[in-house]
Amino acid sequence: MPICRTRLEAAEPLESLRLDLRTCWLLGRDTAGAAFAALIGDDVRRLAAEDRLPKLAHGPLHRRARHALEDSGTVPWADKADVLRAAVNVAELHPAVYRGLRAGRYAAYGDIQPDEALTLLEHLRLPAADTEGLTRLREALSDVGGQELLPGFTAGRRPQGEIGAGPVGLTELARDVDG
Repeated sequence: MPICRTRLEAAEPLESLRLDLRTCWLLGRDTAGAAFAALIGDDVRRLAAEDRLPKLAHGPLHRRARHALEDSGTVPWADKADVLRAAVNVAELHPAVYRGLRAGRYAAYGDIQPDEALTLLEHLRLPAADTEGLTRLREALSDVGGQELLPGFTAGRRPQGEIGAGPVGLTELARDVDG
């Protein structure tokens, strides 16, 4: 994980690395919490405890936090909620928090607590360029009530079975889609 952390701190991280993180490490129930903690969660928790969250505003640590938060949609809410709450205190991370919340709501395996996410969303100050879908997200978080997004998928819950239990292979995905 140290190499991933360093690569995410680069001005232009490898998109293949971010894709790998999203599809293998941050998706699986057995890996997502630990991977998110190793990527940024533990650092944010430590900085919050030391009252040093402004260190997340700029530089390599900011870039790593931004990428990890943007890609955190599938991380279980219990593993990311405190990190998102802390990140709301760093204005420079607001767009990343927004993208993570949006992914948590709309990604196939996204995990979100609508009431808590709505509270976080209300504290974000977003540049106009980063508000695409903001109204729709607010409405969706206000009105999820167990609504099915796609057959078998309920807001904030992963479907039962093999998918989501670890890195997903094309065979398992095809089997799930085909029934």
